Amino acid sequence: MLGFAFGFAFVLGAIFSAIKLKKSFIPFLILIAISLFFLFNDNFPFSSIFTFLQDNLPFFKEALRFPGDKILNIYVFLVSIFFGYFCLFILEKLEKIKWISSLFVGTIVVLLIFYNLPSFNGNFINRLMRIDIPKQYFELFDYLNTQEKSVKVANFPIHSQWGWAYYDWGFQGAGFLYFGIPQSLLDRDFDRWNPHNESYYREMSYAVYKKDSALLKNVINKYNIGFIFADESVFDSQQSKSALFFKESRQLIKQTGLVQEEKTFGTITLFKLKTQGGYFKTVNTNINVNPKTKTLYDDFAYNTYGGYLTLEAQKGFNNITYPFRNLIDNQSGLLPDILSLDSEKIVINPGSNIEKFEAFDFAQNINIVPADVILEKRGNSLNVSIYPNTPVFDQTPSSSPIKGTLNITANAQNLYFSANQTETFKLDTLSENTPVAVGKILLKNADNDIALFDGINTTEVLNVVKKINPFFTNCDEKGTPPSVVVSQTEININAQSNICMLVPLGFFESTSNSSSNLLTNFAFEINGGGKVTSCLYNQETSKCLYYKDPEKNGNLLDFQYAVKENQAQKRAIKVFIDKKVVGRENIQLFNFRASFIKALSETVIPKNILTNAFVKSAGFSFDKIYLPNNIIYNPGFEITNLKKLESDCKGPRQIEAKKDLVTEDGKKAVKYSSKAGSFCDHFSYPNLVHNLGYFLVVESKNTNGLPITICVSNYTSGKCDIYTQLSSENKFTKEVFLLPPTDKEGIGYDINLENLGIRGSPSENYLISLQFIPIPYEFLGSVKQEMTQIENKFRGKVISEKKLNPFMYVVQTDGNPMVLTLSYSFEKGFKAYSISCSGQFSCFVKTLLAPVLSKELPHVLVNNWKNGWIIQESDVSSQKSEAKIAVVFVPQYLEFLGFTIILGVFAILSFILIKTSK
Repeated sequence: MLGFAFGFAFVLGAIFSAIKLKKSFIPFLILIAISLFFLFNDNFPFSSIFTFLQDNLPFFKEALRFPGDKILNIYVFLVSIFFGYFCLFILEKLEKIKWISSLFVGTIVVLLIFYNLPSFNGNFINRLMRIDIPKQYFELFDYLNTQEKSVKVANFPIHSQWGWAYYDWGFQGAGFLYFGIPQSLLDRDFDRWNPHNESYYREMSYAVYKKDSALLKNVINKYNIGFIFADESVFDSQQSKSALFFKESRQLIKQTGLVQEEKTFGTITLFKLKTQGGYFKTVNTNINVNPKTKTLYDDFAYNTYGGYLTLEAQKGFNNITYPFRNLIDNQSGLLPDILSLDSEKIVINPGSNIEKFEAFDFAQNINIVPADVILEKRGNSLNVSIYPNTPVFDQTPSSSPIKGTLNITANAQNLYFSANQTETFKLDTLSENTPVAVGKILLKNADNDIALFDGINTTEVLNVVKKINPFFTNCDEKGTPPSVVVSQTEININAQSNICMLVPLGFFESTSNSSSNLLTNFAFEINGGGKVTSCLYNQETSKCLYYKDPEKNGNLLDFQYAVKENQAQKRAIKVFIDKKVVGRENIQLFNFRASFIKALSETVIPKNILTNAFVKSAGFSFDKIYLPNNIIYNPGFEITNLKKLESDCKGPRQIEAKKDLVTEDGKKAVKYSSKAGSFCDHFSYPNLVHNLGYFLVVESKNTNGLPITICVSNYTSGKCDIYTQLSSENKFTKEVFLLPPTDKEGIGYDINLENLGIRGSPSENYLISLQFIPIPYEFLGSVKQEMTQIENKFRGKVISEKKLNPFMYVVQTDGNPMVLTLSYSFEKGFKAYSISCSGQFSCFVKTLLAPVLSKELPHVLVNNWKNGWIIQESDVSSQKSEAKIAVVFVPQYLEFLGFTIILGVFAILSFILIKTSK
């Protein structure tokens, strides 16, 4: 009631002031109207106007996304004025009775104090909304408050792109940790303030999910991280706990060799790292790397040199250009003019001529090489030619074919060719002396196995159901497990969810300790269920190694995989059976069969053979890099031919959300449309290996409403390695996104699409194609143009530093030339000046006045994120004991100027008021 009374008094005060001030009230009326408009924002009655302004004016969309905190102070100021007018009006009416006037003033004061009293008793936030922070966080805060304050603190998990965390003790939000610690927290919530902040997230997340301890160590050193803590009370509402990589993160941190101390606070594990303290350090290098880039996954320049500058090429520096350094924007989209495609070739443009290039660099920076296999039968021999799909530098190829021979028998029929226990090709017809292109394989930068099998040597396995010992689960690992009844000849399953059946391959009686290849075949018929697919499963790591749809042989579903005999006990076939109906469903498996074929001929291609296949030419030049067009990954389907028209998003709020296969602008396309709600779709690419990089090429157009949102999800981590919106162009546009290599053993990506319509703004989009182009990512990142080597003359050291306040520092150096760095994100407002001072007061004054009285030092970008200054011997005073560097954040002076103006205005108004009163 008291709140309503104060509100009523405010309204009356506004009315009284309007009557009294008349025309002078108009400015107040305009201000109060603007304030109320923004405070109501997207609520009735201003919602339609506010939404229109946000949709069409960038200023409203960004700066005024949450207008309350920008407008509230103005509103409170006006409320105070009108409430004051109300009190003044009442006092004027009661001025003849002095004790009543005093009573009124006293009553108002008491009521205001009483009304605000809960705010001072810990009830500023309603107890029904308040969440108590667990004790463990205050223990963490207490510890970090006793530690070095100049180093950075990194918080894990680092899975989320949003900077919005969920805790299992009830809190969700942008964060609270930075309120409790004195160190800078490398949190996603701060990325909005500086592009260099976001690059940290991309680099650290990439190192963790790539499971690369060496890369993680470089990121820690690059960003001056002194502490890392992993909080296991954080969860992701859309992912399993395994996607947060808690166990993997702890292992990687320890593997860096940087851990000095490990402490535990409840669910929080804190690692103290061997990191040098201090805000200022020297990066004494004359390595000058260009171009500058706003975002990258892997800083190849830092990995190579350990520290570098970025400035215009000039004398006295080793000027190095990495042409593919500035490759993507912050949405992982490839920048213009880097990639072009036509019907014959793929062209990658470095942007300048590369000279004195060493071709052997390619062999040192490659994990996987796609290759074409050509077979030719000659008598009892099968000639194998493997052509690596490696770049061509202008007219210079980077590799030569790898050739070998497999022995076959004269009557060999029904042959199968296998490479690395993944791809298997059936050789239906092999004419004498006729080369045949059989398909594409992936060569490892290691030993590679190839094997030949003859179907005539097939060995059947009897009593299959008794021997296979299958294991059944729900594929989503949720709900009631399936009920299974196994008889001598069949298996009956009753399930509520999609079924996963694990069949260990140890039941093949031929298995031994031999490293020979074995081609296994497992088959059955099925009644009920929907789509059936499978993978070759590693029982030690609980990961799929290779996915394959079954071959249909009449009613039989055949699952054929190549394995090594001595690994069969560790392998299994994992069969995925989709349910066809809602609720429980009975599914029958019967007519089980199994067989195997021992290798007719096999060989190992040693790693050195692959290494020697790369051209060793030294010192050649090139202008363009070419890749063959047939390198584009073939998933075995065209998205415009798939008949799956159901949405992955279920629920009552989807209004006319649908998918159609159409012809648009003379091209076959997938049309997505939604009046309200979402139509969700996905396309699976389960055999895309993770330790190979890709360009993802998407061709689409947006004809109405919001464009399609795309997420490229990683089978290993479950997170979106790419998350962005497609083009809003009203014409078919090709966009290219970079998908870098991640974990070495993982395979599989899904492309998830969402077409979102909003009431009053329906959405309509067209999609023509999704293409993955394998690329030598590490090689492209390491391509560089290096000028003549120049001797490094920087050798100075920091003797001491003094933080005068958050925007002023004084640094004592040894007087030698150096590159001085400040571990804050690069900001032009930071300026450094050479000063000479001895006493504390003298240094404070000279630092304060340095922007006016002292020489400014050259400001450079260091390690692509922090501030640096080049200090020559001539910049330092001859009296080295008094030679100091003042570092000042110059925009802070604008705040002082503002305070000066405010004080000046009050002084002038006071002077005028005093003079007028006389």
